[in-house]
Amino acid sequence: MPDWRRCLKSLWEWLKEGIPGDIRSIVVSSVVAAVITMVTTAWIGPEPLHFSAFANAQGYTQALEPLNNAVSKSGETVEFEFQPPELRKAYVCEFAQVEATTHRQLMLSYLSRYPTCFAVSQMSQDKYRVFTTGSTVDIRNVNGNFLCKCPAP
Repeated sequence: MPDWRRCLKSLWEWLKEGIPGDIRSIVVSSVVAAVITMVTTAWIGPEPLHFSAFANAQGYTQALEPLNNAVSKSGETVEFEFQPPELRKAYVCEFAQVEATTHRQLMLSYLSRYPTCFAVSQMSQDKYRVFTTGSTVDIRNVNGNFLCKCPAP
């Protein structure tokens, strides 16, 4: 028959001395794991690209041409073709800021903000066509200028 006093005393000692050490170990290991995860994510993750299309005093932005130039200069093997070519100079009457990890994603993110102005089709893995259709109802051609989400003159 076991000695109950000795069992209870050893249980009490473990509760008194063992649990705080175990809790301390859990907290320390959680903090170390969190720090390692943050550092690894920051070190490995690519720096995001940002693009802001600011409106001028009249409320217009022309973001597609500078954005397309940035894509061309990036060295990525991607091409955006505009049909008609004047669509590249379209005016958008909204401020926009997009963020992505590649220039391709940056352009596609910007275009996806305006699905009622621009339609995009993927011609090949590295080529996209930007155009207007009957479903792109928020874009108008006024005096040869394309206006997206702009009030009627």
